[in-house]
Amino acid sequence: MATQSATKAKPKATSAKTATKSKQEKPAPKAVPKPAPARPVEVAESRAEAPVAKAPDAAAAPQVEMKRKDLLDAVSARAELPRHKVKPVMEAMLAVMGEAIAEGRSLNINPLGRMVRKRHKDTPNAKINIVRVRQPKASD
Repeated sequence: MATQSATKAKPKATSAKTATKSKQEKPAPKAVPKPAPARPVEVAESRAEAPVAKAPDAAAAPQVEMKRKDLLDAVSARAELPRHKVKPVMEAMLAVMGEAIAEGRSLNINPLGRMVRKRHKDTPNAKINIVRVRQPKASD
């Protein structure tokens, strides 16, 4: 029986070089942030021409942010006014709101809510403002 234990193969000891090579060959997996869940944009159906928000299809990419054109279309549909009359008012309103936030002023505009600038940072390419928006709960 002593011969059987002597004939058993001993595991090979790995040198430090082979251990580091195996670690170098396997790169660590990179952390990938999960995308935020998309919410469909609701548009008032006050006119027949107004675009209607549809449930996102699996094939179509969900619309996450509302662009200036989308906002203009939604406002003109809700106000039942042509785009050429709504556009200058909307652009002036956005400019005034942007200037107020850049100055550090808080805005309290119902039903949008209260906007308060919490932090700001000037970079070479842009001015970054972190704004908290508190909206009232919708009354049923």
